[in-house]
This record gives sequence, structure tokens and C-alpha cells, in this order.
Amino acid sequence: MAFNVLDKDKQADSMADYLPEGEVWQAKKTEGTVLRKFLRGLTNQMSYVTGKQNEVLRETDINETEALLREWERTFGIPNEFIPIADTTEERRANILLTIQAFGTQIEEQFEALATLRGIDADVTPGSGGGTSTWPWIWPIIWIEPQPAARYTIVVTFTGVTSSSTWPWTWPIVWGIDPTAELRAMYEFLKPANCQILYRYLP
Repeated sequence: MAFNVLDKDKQADSMADYLPEGEVWQAKKTEGTVLRKFLRGLTNQMSYVTGKQNEVLRETDINETEALLREWERTFGIPNEFIPIADTTEERRANILLTIQAFGTQIEEQFEALATLRGIDADVTPGSGGGTSTWPWIWPIIWIEPQPAARYTIVVTFTGVTSSSTWPWTWPIVWGIDPTAELRAMYEFLKPANCQILYRYLP
């Protein structure tokens, strides 16, 4: 939604339409008259106000905000221990959306949606039905002992992401920044207190 910014003539005509009819106002649409020039003079400010209204509307949209980007971040507590201030405007907007998406996250689909916002392919399954204790096994195998603990275990499988900070390592080992570090930290924060999360990485 946006307000139309009219050119001077159309804006002057629009303002003239609000004036009453009668001999005193008959010059309102007559070019060259004092009243018409007065109305045209006001159009600059009217166009400025309309433009500012559109700017405010844009800033209320997280996907378009620029001037109020820092205010959005403050509102949602960014930076925090999981999400820093990003380097680009697009990344900062994505972090705000990620934080909003995280509120109330409890089920597998919501955890996967958080990963998608980060551009990461993640499959989230409960330990009791994630295939780690049934055939065929998925390598790397995650053993959950004792078995009753499986009910309180979440298994997160990242595909196409390499990590040098978690076992098992994949060869060749690439040492560097773990692209899933912030996402895993957020998962640990959001998970139910009685649950544990196990991670594995697939090529």
C-alpha cells in the first residue's frame, strides 16, 4: 500500500475540490490567478508530506526497512548471544525475521523453518522415531542410551554443510567458521528444558 504522489496540477486540482463553490472561490482552477498560484505553491509541501507517509509505510515492513532498521533490531533484542549485528542490510532484515520466527518455536517443522531462513538444509526428528535406532541406519550413526532417553532427544541433521567443531569429522577436514553455530545456539535456547539435541552432518 502506498499513497499517490500527484504532480502539481493534479495536486492543485485536488486541493481546489475541497474549497467551496461561489464567486469568491471561482478562480481556484483558473491558471494565473492569485488563488491558483497559492494552491500550486502548497502542492510542494503536500507532495513532501505524502512522500514521507510512504516512507513511514515502507519502514513498517521488515522486508523494506532501512532508516528504522536499528529500531527493529532493538525491539527484538538484537544483538544477543545468538544473533550479532550483520554486515549487510539484507542479512540484518533476515535476522529480524529469524528472531520473530523463533518466538513460540517447539515443533520439528518450526525448527526446520528457522534453518531455512538461514539458508541451511536441516531435518529435525525426535530421537524416538528419527531412524537412529532402526534399520537402515543413517551414517553417521547417533546412539541414544538409554533408550528411554530417546523420547527426550531431538536429532538435527544438516545436509550439505561442513562443520569442523563437531564429531564425526568429515574428510577432508575444513577448519573455519561453523555456518550452523548461531543456529545451534538458538536451538539450544528454544528447546524444552528436559530435552537434549544431537547434531549430525551429511554431505
